[in-house]
Amino acid sequence: MPRQHSDFFSNLPYFAIATTDSHGRPWATLVTGPSDARPVSAVSSDKLHVQSQLPTDDPFGACVASSNSTALWAGIGVDFSNRRRNKVAGYVVSSSFDNGMLRMDLTTNDNMGNCPKYITVRDLVYAPKPHPSTISNTFHDPATNDTVALTDEEIEHVHRASTLFIASRHIDPTDARSTDMGLNHRGGAPGFARVGEAGTTINLPDFSGNRFYQSLGNIQTDHVAGLVVPCFVTGDLLYLTGHAENLFDDDATRLMPRVTLLTRIVVTAKVFIKAALPFDLRGGVESLSPYNPPLRYLASELAAQGKTLGGQGLNVATLAQVTRVTSNIAAFTFDLAAPVTFVPGGFAVFDFSQFFDKPYMHMHNANPKLVNDDFVRTWTISSSPPYSLEKGEFAPTSRITCTIKHVPGGTVSSFLHTMVSRGFQVPLLGTGGEFSPFSSPPLHSLPAKMLWVAGGVGVTPFLAFAEAVAASKASVDVTVFLSGRGDEGLGLVQALRRTGMSKVILFDSTAKASTSNVVARRLQLHDFKGVVDLPHRHAYVCGPSDFMQTTTTWLNQAGAPSVHKESFAF
Repeated sequence: MPRQHSDFFSNLPYFAIATTDSHGRPWATLVTGPSDARPVSAVSSDKLHVQSQLPTDDPFGACVASSNSTALWAGIGVDFSNRRRNKVAGYVVSSSFDNGMLRMDLTTNDNMGNCPKYITVRDLVYAPKPHPSTISNTFHDPATNDTVALTDEEIEHVHRASTLFIASRHIDPTDARSTDMGLNHRGGAPGFARVGEAGTTINLPDFSGNRFYQSLGNIQTDHVAGLVVPCFVTGDLLYLTGHAENLFDDDATRLMPRVTLLTRIVVTAKVFIKAALPFDLRGGVESLSPYNPPLRYLASELAAQGKTLGGQGLNVATLAQVTRVTSNIAAFTFDLAAPVTFVPGGFAVFDFSQFFDKPYMHMHNANPKLVNDDFVRTWTISSSPPYSLEKGEFAPTSRITCTIKHVPGGTVSSFLHTMVSRGFQVPLLGTGGEFSPFSSPPLHSLPAKMLWVAGGVGVTPFLAFAEAVAASKASVDVTVFLSGRGDEGLGLVQALRRTGMSKVILFDSTAKASTSNVVARRLQLHDFKGVVDLPHRHAYVCGPSDFMQTTTTWLNQAGAPSVHKESFAF
């Protein structure tokens, strides 16, 4: 074990560690300690001592209480203040777990440094919790192949997490040198691990890593894995173990669209302990890794959100026209090889991967998002499908328009805005979406009064709504609140008015003075309260996530009868 590794472990107030129980099931936990009693200390270049107080129901402690001196163990030290991490593994020499006190003497035979990708930065202050409470514990239940379902609270716990640790092992009865255990950090945007199948499975999409594939390899051969999922805000810990499998290519994509490799863990035992971690999160703030890819959702989750793609199969979009909306926003009109069906406000999914030659890259500090970019893009269709007054329905169409903003440094948006011209062709993977006031039949439940609230280019579904209102000759009263700045905001207002919308209010904090249609400040709560008939207006909100969250809260406080928020889940 390198000296820098042993010093690193010895100075950490927390350390993730894993072993197996008497049934061979992997379990992991976090050992902790104050500054004058760190949980891990280096005895020599190949020996570590662990001493830590754990909750009495901690499953790792239960494993230790029944283990023998040849048990496998693995650990990983992560410094959450600077994203440094190192792994270590070996054998247990001696161990005890009495009244919540864990003591272990360990030998090490495997050490490795890791990159800082996907690690959430957080400032943790040691602060023991007085009374950890066990909410669920199936550790001592008979070990069977039966699945164990997570409760709603436990599912929410997983979906809040941006950090977890995955334990795996490989047992080779013919070669002790090939027998080992592994513990790895997994991180991403909160919710990167998805719970599926009525709470019985955990699904982990695989992100670009170091290509050592230790966890994936162990799971491929031994088909078991354990997880410990911490919440550093509440101090709660969820411990899981179960059967595991890796899904590749089409099998992975069917379960989680746009993912070609994932690990699926079927939960067979769990322990959930509240206030188990003796830390406070200073400031309550966590800094996510710039390498985190966008969230990927299970196909079942997307279907529940109306995000199932229609028109799957071979379809090609040919660029027919580009219309400049503002200096950095343009409307791209495509002719399609095959007609598609969608509701006004729906989305289209394009695959640009053939236009980018991206080799494997471990790190890319200049553009971290590029490491996991699949070059598939989803944009709102800002045009409405044609409406048949005779049939009273929207018809399939072979022409769609997407109004797209040029994002500085954006790989695909830069390509579209600067490199393509009429005749450019790109595969269209499909269309979908349910963010729309138009149901089936389209005018059956169309609200008589609506308030559309847009943040910047989030106005795109409302352009489609407005076209649909005009085409269907629907009798509706619509007010639009648009939050935008400068020429971009004014350009988007003009785009709305070209569709026939007359009651458009622009909130522009850069405007020099307010006018009848421009408010020279940010949108605020009292603007919604000032809408006299708001209790009769159904609200639709689209824009950046923070904008939608804030305005949705304000609309509910102001008394809107319903608030519909766009989802960018696909």
